[in-house]
Amino acid sequence: MRRAILFLAASCAATPAFAQSAPSSTTRLSPLTVTAPTGTRQPVDRTLAPVIVLGPAQIKPFWDSDIATLLQFQAGLDIARNGGPGQPASLFLRGTGSSQTLVRVDGIRVNPGSIGGPPLSNILSSSVSRVEVVEAPRSALYGSDAIGGVIDIQMQQPTRNGFGWGAGISGGHDASRGFSAHAGGGNGTLFGGASANFFETDGFPPLATSTQSSAWRNLNLHATLGAQGNAGEAYGTVWQSSGTSDYLDFFGTPASEDYTDRVASVHLARQMNSIWSSRLILGQYYNNIQQIQSPDFLNTWRNSTDWRNDLMLGDHNLVSAGLYLAHQHVNALSYGSGYDQVDNDRAVYAQDQIDWSIQRLVLAGRMTHFSSFGSQFTWNTDYGLHFARNWRVTVGAGTGFRTPTATDRYGYGGNPDLLPEYSHDLNAGLYHQIDQHARIGLNLYRNRVSDLITFEATSTGGQETNIGQATITGANLNAELNYGAWHIQPGINIQRPLNDQTGGYLPRRTRRSLTLNLDYGMGAWRVGAHFLAAGPTKDSDFSTTTNAGYLLTTLTAGLELVKHWHIRARLENAFNVHYQTAAGYASSGRGLYLGIAYAMN
Repeated sequence: MRRAILFLAASCAATPAFAQSAPSSTTRLSPLTVTAPTGTRQPVDRTLAPVIVLGPAQIKPFWDSDIATLLQFQAGLDIARNGGPGQPASLFLRGTGSSQTLVRVDGIRVNPGSIGGPPLSNILSSSVSRVEVVEAPRSALYGSDAIGGVIDIQMQQPTRNGFGWGAGISGGHDASRGFSAHAGGGNGTLFGGASANFFETDGFPPLATSTQSSAWRNLNLHATLGAQGNAGEAYGTVWQSSGTSDYLDFFGTPASEDYTDRVASVHLARQMNSIWSSRLILGQYYNNIQQIQSPDFLNTWRNSTDWRNDLMLGDHNLVSAGLYLAHQHVNALSYGSGYDQVDNDRAVYAQDQIDWSIQRLVLAGRMTHFSSFGSQFTWNTDYGLHFARNWRVTVGAGTGFRTPTATDRYGYGGNPDLLPEYSHDLNAGLYHQIDQHARIGLNLYRNRVSDLITFEATSTGGQETNIGQATITGANLNAELNYGAWHIQPGINIQRPLNDQTGGYLPRRTRRSLTLNLDYGMGAWRVGAHFLAAGPTKDSDFSTTTNAGYLLTTLTAGLELVKHWHIRARLENAFNVHYQTAAGYASSGRGLYLGIAYAMN
């Protein structure tokens, strides 16, 4: 483990010096734009919050895998799994909990009101076109759950001019097999399309002590239909992920569940005049988990309305104001007891983005009222300054919150009197554009979470209470380099995720992790190597078990065989490392996956 970390650290540290000596033939870095940090599109070098952007080049090598597999190769994002494909996957964004990160699909939040954690295992990478990860609280814009940050997922959309279609098949380790198809296009005014991605696997035993494999079946569907004109656009989208997941229950007995996650949304946008633009998003999220061997279930229905208006006041000031309304119905049955809960929330929010030449200031605030918890105010402020040549410094502060889920309040050990968790975050960044081919960034952060919801065990069982407090401090160093046919992205994250009550570390968060993503393209070939070196983690608050550190390597390759035909390969866990991210649960060994696809654009 120590050698692996030294190897990746050397790669990261060497990147800037390597870039300075690059010849003039080096490929330039693309001028990225992002939307999630402020809700308005802007160049990434003007963004004040730390953000990760994953586009088609980063997503395509991980076809057929879930979104958690893609995210684990980004420094600062820890993934813990209770087994293989389809088993629960938890994400820890810069040390915060899985339910403390807001995940959105096509602009609609998909954190269930029942258990809180987003359905990362049910989102296939082959359905996704782009992912933006904001690594700072954004409750001032997006409301509850954005304590650690926001993961904004955009599904595949049809071209609005022209027509394209394609299909592919795949297969691999653990009798995995998949199929994908898409078609869509537009004439410049009307556009529409649909896609389907199917994947199933026999899986492997999720418990390290078991020989019973757990299969998984998943179908991702997505459709879009809309129109656009000179003054605006109107379109609707539907995404659904459904299937069956086998698992082993608390006693190691085989069980199965059917699941469905569905997002439906209508997006209306119009340029009202030269300075005013308006966007209305109507959305519905549905989540269902139904046990097959028992009547137990979890359901979430959430209808939402988000109306945002942007006013350009002069050349240097963009003011935004919006209204958000949501109605949520959650019910569940577990071991004969259940709950049925309705919640409403409404919010007003505002944001001001001010640019003075080499300086930039963003101020945002949101007042949210919940029918179950009363009112909550959150804010964030960020400042950036370009100085010297191609140097930029940023500082920021903000707050976030997470409302208790229905299970927190009414499930096993539930407490109806729980308060929302609340956080205060500070961060500072230093960024340098070395030349047109390389950039590097350092971000320091501290996030203090109070009223942390913690299960307090007693002799008669236990109860969820607001007794916890955590302080997470850390540093993240990342770089990006295009050198000829090479694209290199190393990253290092070092953090101290502390439980302030006990003085110990928060469970399943690494204190140090390093990632290195290499991509090489030459002619019809494209090959890649993806490395993750993760340090040891405390497993839980109820044991002294430590999960050992590990080095994970995934190799990818793609070949344009003939025009429109592509073959691809991925070798996961290339060195067959045995590791656990959750004690007692097995992780996937070495596995080879192959696919062939036809695409006509």
